[in-house]
Amino acid sequence: MNLKKCFTAGTDPKYTGMAAGAVSNVARQTLKKISGKQCDFDLVSLASDTLIGGATGILSGARIPGLTSGRGSYNQVYKQMVTKWWNGTASSITVNTATKMVVGRFADQAILEGSVVAGAELGLISRMKNSSSSDGNNCK
Repeated sequence: MNLKKCFTAGTDPKYTGMAAGAVSNVARQTLKKISGKQCDFDLVSLASDTLIGGATGILSGARIPGLTSGRGSYNQVYKQMVTKWWNGTASSITVNTATKMVVGRFADQAILEGSVVAGAELGLISRMKNSSSSDGNNCK
C-alpha cells in the first residue's frame, strides 16, 4: 500500500466534500439513533449530504491572495510542509505553521462553504420533519 497516494487521494475537493458530507451524516445519525431521537437510518439524508458536500467541493479552489494563492499563502505553506514531511526534511512544526496549514487547506477545500450549506439543508429538513410529527420520537 502506498501511503503517499492514500494521503493525497483526498485532496480532490469534490471527493473531499463528498466524504465529509457522508461521514458527518453517518456520525450525526448514529448519535441520534443511540440517543433515541431517530429510529431508522435515513438513506435520503445520507445521499443529500454526500451530494451537497460534493457540490460545495466543486466551489473550492477560489484564488484568494495570501490565503489560497501566491507565495507564502496559507495553502502554499500546507503544500510545502506536506512535501517536507514526505521528504523527511521537516523535523518539527510550530503551532503558527500548523494553524496556517489548517486554515489554508480549509479555505482551499471549501470546508466552510460545505458546512454552511449542509447546516442550512439540515435545518430545513429538521423543520419539515418536526412539523409533520408532534413529539419527534416515534420509535416503537
